[in-house]
Amino acid sequence: MPPRKRAGDMTGILQQQLIQENAEELKKRQKEIAIMAEVEAEFSDIPIDYSDGPTPLVVEDDLLVEEVRLEEPYKVIITNTTLEQMTFGAGQHYTFEEGRKYRVPLQIAKHLASKGLLWDNSYR
Repeated sequence: MPPRKRAGDMTGILQQQLIQENAEELKKRQKEIAIMAEVEAEFSDIPIDYSDGPTPLVVEDDLLVEEVRLEEPYKVIITNTTLEQMTFGAGQHYTFEEGRKYRVPLQIAKHLASKGLLWDNSYR
């Protein structure tokens, strides 16, 4: 049984009044948040291309129609934590957000995997 509100509990009474007054606004906000979460999930599926260095370029599947011969092997990874200004090589600083896809040189992928910083397919 929930605790009974005392007659002199002005904070509780005011809280109930505000909840009732703002119920419709809260429903609208919840719908907006759900839409924003869907957009963010869609945005996170597009990998960020770090194959040419730390300057991020968004890679979309539509743009990769032509066959490209790569001099160096690359891998698409997903980090399991946020890494800010990670240094890999001289003057190369990378920032990775948790859950985002990145296209990186194989050496960076191996380094992050050795540190346990990548999602494995079995965990995601």
